[in-house]
Amino acid sequence: MTSLIEISGNRIQAIATGHLTPKPGLAWELTGGDIEAIKECIELSVGREKTYLKQIPLLYQALMSRWADQSPEDLYSMRSLPIGGMWRVQFLFYSIEDWLVLKVLCEALMDYARGGKLTATFEDLDENILKGMGWINNGSSKFSGGILLISNPQFKEFVDSREGVRIVRPEKPVWT
Repeated sequence: MTSLIEISGNRIQAIATGHLTPKPGLAWELTGGDIEAIKECIELSVGREKTYLKQIPLLYQALMSRWADQSPEDLYSMRSLPIGGMWRVQFLFYSIEDWLVLKVLCEALMDYARGGKLTATFEDLDENILKGMGWINNGSSKFSGGILLISNPQFKEFVDSREGVRIVRPEKPVWT
């Protein structure tokens, strides 16, 4: 889970800044050992935990296959729509949201993975995704707040439009 949280954060940052290749030393993909550990967790789990866990490999695979379709665009400095217009920008926004879904699912499962209980509801996950979208920053220096992606008016409008929408829908995931 820790690897997926880190990978998701790195991919979100990469999409927002228009850098679609990893910086040296960043976690970028799951290892075979990570995948086996997730499969084992799925086999051993029951109930809501199993529902959440089963979404992780499906979402990860879908996001990795879509990565090739990304077009670099620095969303922090974008002042007008790029060539290809709003559909390209929307694709990037939804990609950020989908990586956040994966990150939030993994964060919710951390206690369970360590032998504890899963307490997050689907509504909690949606709320955490929206909060996460509001706090994506440009990765500037360690002790500065940086520029929030929400400063991009098109991204802010997108986030506002997602308020009240059920983002996490395990009974019918949008990424399968």
